[in-house]
Order: sequence, then structure tokens, then C-alpha cells
Amino acid sequence: MKKILSFLIVAILVLSACGGNNGKKVTIGVASNDTKAWEKVKELAKKDDIDLEIKHFSDYNVPNKALSDGDIDLNAFQHFAFLDQYKKAHK
Repeated sequence: MKKILSFLIVAILVLSACGGNNGKKVTIGVASNDTKAWEKVKELAKKDDIDLEIKHFSDYNVPNKALSDGDIDLNAFQHFAFLDQYKKAHK
């Protein structure tokens, strides 16, 4: 529970930083079943005038490609070591 709460706080801070542009739409890719948690993040982001679109993925590699291709703005499921490994394998 502490990990989820910590993650939500970080997500809110990141999304708040995007709030410089009023009415900003942000698309985030997630690969988990934490739908309730993401709905809470979406609700909190809305208070900062951020329209958060949540795209769910069932494969952990697909969000990386979507991020690289610009289909999503953020990827919220992994750590840097996994992303570095992915980038090396997909040069």
C-alpha cells in the first residue's frame, strides 16, 4: 500500500508539472490492473486542469514502443534499468 501511495504522489507531482499549459491533455501508458488508483490520479489531475487519458497495456514492451513513437506522453510501469535494457535491445 505504501508503494502505491508513494507512486500516486509522484504521479500527481509529475502531472502537476505538466499543468503549465491550461487544459493540457496527457496520455499515460500503464501495464497494471490498478484501475482504481489511476482513476484517483485522473481525478486529482483534473483539479490542475490536466486531462489525463489512461491507456492500458497487457504487454510490458508495448508501452515503450508507444512512448518512442509519441503515441503516449508518459509510461508509468517500470524502472530505469528495464527501460535501459529495452532501449539497448531496440536500437
